[in-house]
Amino acid sequence: MNWKREYLEKYIAYLEVERRFSRHTLKAYTNDIRDFLEAFDETETLESMTLEKLYEYIETKDKLKSSSLARKISAIRAFFLFLNTRKIISNNPAKLLELPKIGKSLPKTIHIDDVLQMTNLPDPENTNYLTFRNHMIMRLFYLTGIRISECHGLDIGDVDLKQATIRVLGKGNKERVVPFGDSECENMRKYLAIRQHHHHVQPKSHPLESAFFLNYRGERLSVRGIRKNVAKMVDQLAVSYKISPHSLRHSFATHMLEAGADVRSIQEILGHASLSTTQRYTHVNLDHLMKVYDRCHPKA
Repeated sequence: MNWKREYLEKYIAYLEVERRFSRHTLKAYTNDIRDFLEAFDETETLESMTLEKLYEYIETKDKLKSSSLARKISAIRAFFLFLNTRKIISNNPAKLLELPKIGKSLPKTIHIDDVLQMTNLPDPENTNYLTFRNHMIMRLFYLTGIRISECHGLDIGDVDLKQATIRVLGKGNKERVVPFGDSECENMRKYLAIRQHHHHVQPKSHPLESAFFLNYRGERLSVRGIRKNVAKMVDQLAVSYKISPHSLRHSFATHMLEAGADVRSIQEILGHASLSTTQRYTHVNLDHLMKVYDRCHPKA
């Protein structure tokens, strides 16, 4: 085993076992570190790495967006820190690498009328499973604010119709319970009935498939499949802005805040470790802020 492969495998094992990173995050780190290591030949070592050589590598990535470049640099810094902390290398020039400045743009909030149009459910008696499933996916994103990876990992056993909640596994393998509202329970029951029939008639379906959302073969719907079907639903709308699972999450948080929910409650529902992250998600328009100011400030 060459030193590149050895170092990479040790680091990824650390991220998986000790840091409990998700499969998606592990894949991103693996790709970033492998790309970095492959830029140097076998005769070079990380022990002899200099800050100048690191910046020479980074300059080859000048076509990347600032956010993508920042992720790569963060991965390299974390990789060197791990090796240095474990005394695998004694030199850590990566600690002096600077991240590029990233402009923070406000996320687009979906207009409430468009949300209502997207989340209207068809009559289950007159539609097929896949169409009804796509509408339920849109509804679940907007009703709960969950991430696309959390939607993908959702199992039937995670849905509690008595409490009107779902249990999801978020970033860092942190589990949380998210409400979806009592009024949605009946739609959930309708969906489960259609899902059961769809799963039963698929010849390739595994009899113990526990996934809440299935593809046409009766297997767990992939992240790519979720994204593709959301895009298909959006194409049916005459909107001039981009709508994605992430923007539905943005809109959930923003509409909740505008309706009077406190930021800390939204933080808990979204599964954010930091309140500042939630505040970035929950931008509100100036008109709403002025109404709150006029209503609440003693001198207004």
